[in-house]
Amino acid sequence: MGSITLSPKGYALPIANEPRSAVSNPGELAVVVSTRPYPHRLLSSTLASLGLAVVECSQAECLETLSERQPMLVFLVIDPARPGDRELIRNVDEASSSWLIVVQPDNAAAATALDAGADAAVCESEPDILSAQIRAFVRRTRLNSIPPARERFQVGNVLIELDRVLATVNGNPVGLSRTQFRLLSYLAQNAGRVIPPDELRDQANIRSSTPQRPTDTIKTHITRIRKHFRDAGANIEIESRRGFGYFLTEFGPASRPNGNGDDRRSTVDTA
Repeated sequence: MGSITLSPKGYALPIANEPRSAVSNPGELAVVVSTRPYPHRLLSSTLASLGLAVVECSQAECLETLSERQPMLVFLVIDPARPGDRELIRNVDEASSSWLIVVQPDNAAAATALDAGADAAVCESEPDILSAQIRAFVRRTRLNSIPPARERFQVGNVLIELDRVLATVNGNPVGLSRTQFRLLSYLAQNAGRVIPPDELRDQANIRSSTPQRPTDTIKTHITRIRKHFRDAGANIEIESRRGFGYFLTEFGPASRPNGNGDDRRSTVDTA
């Protein structure tokens, strides 16, 4: 039986021979990167039937294509068990805020794909199920593309632009995955308020089908967000309250985290 494994950013995906969607947006774009002839033809035809423009490219062209086209969805038809393919997942995750779906030969390396930065890992073994999964994923992505009422938040020297899916420090872009951006945006909208892990999980649409707890997935993303903004010289910090959750705060130069990875948090991440 075909299956899907979801993780940060993730939802379930569905595909099939559906007529071109009447609600499709001409600006919606999917990029398909494949090292194998199957199933990228199925992917491309299904995405086109849903009204998405499809761009197929090689691994060598992938990052440049993402930078130029800024797609809604990225499909990597690869084998996460191979080190080079895992590196591609990491590179795409760092370079793009697009939803990243890995289509793999089987489920053996699903956890590896998710840990490398994929939002979903789907199995290609049954074409009908794979097709249905992609259709559902596109539908869910469209539902979550409705712009919020307020589109810009400033916390310290960090500007968060929801409409552009962009975070900058003193005007310089910070590379975040979509899940990291959702977490940061929600923390910014509620700056100073301690937010429970379950609330963060729901707001960032984090789903975990791996044995680890969803809160462990949140911890991993929070750690990565902290590193991104420390490296960029931001004067914000995501702090924690033991047993309660996380909150975003601004700090002055005297309390800036040091270069050894220690910070001004007086509590340990146990949420």
